[in-house]
Amino acid sequence: MRREPKVLSVVQREQINRRHEYLSELERFRYYTLSPKKIALIQKRRGVANRLGFALQLCYLRYPGRALQPQETVPEAIAILCRCSTQCTRKRVQAICRRCIIGE
Repeated sequence: MRREPKVLSVVQREQINRRHEYLSELERFRYYTLSPKKIALIQKRRGVANRLGFALQLCYLRYPGRALQPQETVPEAIAILCRCSTQCTRKRVQAICRRCIIGE
């Protein structure tokens, strides 16, 4: 007899998607610090916004193991680590995020 796959409830899906909020500082560094090889790959992208977005996608693919969703808010701790890896100023990150959310 074949079993149907179980689908996660809305609450379970939300818990999985918010796991990164409960990581310790050490775990954040482990999952969201990029290697020199990945930083070199990021630096090949054109424009600060593209480099930052690509870095965030790489980090999200590592943990929690999925792509960053459109209009999803990135936790500040993760954005700071990616900002350091892409040599992007805090003001520039805020402008990029505001543009993505508002759709300017």
